[in-house]
Amino acid sequence: MYGNELAQKGFVVLTFDQSFMGESGGFPRNVSSPDIFVENFSAAVDFLGLQKFVDREKIGVIGICGSGGFALSAAQCDTRIRAVAVMSMYDMNVAVRGNMDREELQSVKERLSNQRWIDAENGYPEYLPGFPEQPIDKVPEDIPEPGAEWFRFYALKRGASSERQRRVYYDQ
Repeated sequence: MYGNELAQKGFVVLTFDQSFMGESGGFPRNVSSPDIFVENFSAAVDFLGLQKFVDREKIGVIGICGSGGFALSAAQCDTRIRAVAVMSMYDMNVAVRGNMDREELQSVKERLSNQRWIDAENGYPEYLPGFPEQPIDKVPEDIPEPGAEWFRFYALKRGASSERQRRVYYDQ
């Protein structure tokens, strides 16, 4: 949606899945790595800047949801990024933490830290999918908001088309 709108206004747009996620390559799959995700934005700038029809002085990035923070971090480090926009529904630190007190938060950190030992011994991280492995037609009725909103964005077929992946739009 954002890419189409920007392309119609004359912008060159590259959409991509973060490394190890969605239709991108790489192993292990489904690993969330903030440093790699920030680097993905700079790699996208590399790619765009090598296209003859792209003005290197007019490259910006958009980050949606959690990628909003990665886009901001990339723009802080990579001076080739001339503009940044983010669409993020939550402060994810607060959303994940919820109403945990200091003791509960420490317990969660310890559990996740100990899980890393298990993952290291196995040679790969445990994957606990938060959404269906295959896109679905309709959000289950028993999922309350805001989880239902996340399902509408990430789990429905309408947003999962491979056609939207790694596509460059430009107005001739």
